Amino acid sequence: MKFPGGGKAFHQLDKGCFMNIFRIGRSEEDNVTTISTQVDSAINVIVHDIFSCYKLELLSAPSVFIIEAVWGVSRDRELTDTQKAIHTKINMVIHSIPGSLSLDKMTNAQKVVVQYLIRSLITARIMHMIEVLRNKLNEIKEGKDEGKHMLDTLMEINVIGHA
Repeated sequence: MKFPGGGKAFHQLDKGCFMNIFRIGRSEEDNVTTISTQVDSAINVIVHDIFSCYKLELLSAPSVFIIEAVWGVSRDRELTDTQKAIHTKINMVIHSIPGSLSLDKMTNAQKVVVQYLIRSLITARIMHMIEVLRNKLNEIKEGKDEGKHMLDTLMEINVIGHA
């Protein structure tokens, strides 16, 4: 996709218009921080739920296992029960976000794009958490005690808020 001005689209935005979305006093529905917080919270909750329920299985599985679970498809085999369970949880969040943000009037193409972005973000976050856990386990195996605290935290992670 080519942006006007050779990729300098952001600089061509009307700065007054851009700043209006952050203006204090706007309604809750129009406040970008409220909307982004709602979406981010829903994604964080499902990612942490999946991680805490399935971390040991995800830890031993290849990356494609997570991708298949998030997207709900596999090229060459049927999904495992764990992948199906993960997919079901993710689908509930994916389908609730547009409705909760009053995006019901989106075209099918727009809905697919939003779902793609959400699934990609969920995949990246789960894979990141698994990789951090793998790295901490390797540190402990190598005798580095610094990883022990982080490992304990990751093994007993709970959602307490959002950034």
